[in-house]
Amino acid sequence: MLNLARIVTGVGRNLDQASPEAKDLFYQAKEQLLAIPGHAEFYRNRIIQAQEHLKNQVGEAPWSDYHKEIENGFQVFPHLHSPEGVRVLGELLSNAWVPPGNETAPLSGKFIPLSVSATVTLPKFPLLDKPFKDPITQENVGTAHADWQLWYEQIKSGKRTFRFEGDPTEYDLNGPAAGQKLAHISRDRKRDEERQAGRDRTTVSPAATTPATASKHSKSMPVALLIAGMVLLVSLGWYFLNRRKTA
Repeated sequence: MLNLARIVTGVGRNLDQASPEAKDLFYQAKEQLLAIPGHAEFYRNRIIQAQEHLKNQVGEAPWSDYHKEIENGFQVFPHLHSPEGVRVLGELLSNAWVPPGNETAPLSGKFIPLSVSATVTLPKFPLLDKPFKDPITQENVGTAHADWQLWYEQIKSGKRTFRFEGDPTEYDLNGPAAGQKLAHISRDRKRDEERQAGRDRTTVSPAATTPATASKHSKSMPVALLIAGMVLLVSLGWYFLNRRKTA
């Protein structure tokens, strides 16, 4: 696995300028790497173990070990376009620990939280319908993290699935999503849309109804005047007819 990862990360740094032979080697190594169960968990586990060692000051050089594992893991993570890769990075979104003395701005300093590293890495996946599409900067990284975490929690809870570009398959965190799950998500989405449409129909402002009401009244007024005029004419006619008979 390590040799495959070295090929993927080495060639992947300048893939656009690589020779056709190097590109073929890259895609073959990537395909073989993704076919290995635990290809993303392997690097996640090494990072978390080094993090725990640093927390507890285990070993002779916990700081350098932690830095090395983060560097190795987040070099290969952007190439692990798989449900397992999404799951691993999604879980890292909740890991906000930083070593004491490194509480600096989110994208600066020697060590940044794994949650921020995952936020920056997930957009590199060729995912459709990404929850945050702008380039991530120091100013918007907090918003990007919140959007990606909400997206991941919806997938984790079974409320949505995800797709990769060029692949029609709908995935959950364990692989291709079952048809029953897709049908359930579709029903929930349709129900939510219908509820929203119902709220939109019932929530009508007074300003919106007043012109319609005024228009209705304005249309009924000529009819009422016409009826009143006819009644008056009939009454006058009856009055003059009776006077003539009595005269």
